[in-house]
Amino acid sequence: MNVSSEVSVVRIPDPVTAPVGDELVMFSAAQGKYYGLNEVASVIWQRIEQPMNVALLCEELQRAFDVTEEQCREDILPYLDELYTKGLIRILPPP
Repeated sequence: MNVSSEVSVVRIPDPVTAPVGDELVMFSAAQGKYYGLNEVASVIWQRIEQPMNVALLCEELQRAFDVTEEQCREDILPYLDELYTKGLIRILPPP
């Protein structure tokens, strides 16, 4: 499934996270894997603790990181697809 701007996403509660330097390190017990999240990925992970519409998430990231809407979508949609493929987020259909 491809993540689009119309859906909402929410992270799964399983991974344990801890800050390490400028990154956030995440461990998924279900997968037995560690993930390192850079500053932008860490902000995304924090923002999707509760269900969040992807378009709204992109608006917030545009303000926080001074990027264009197009650049934000080009970067965030594949990243969210990757999180979904790894079983780290759920996709909620539009209302």
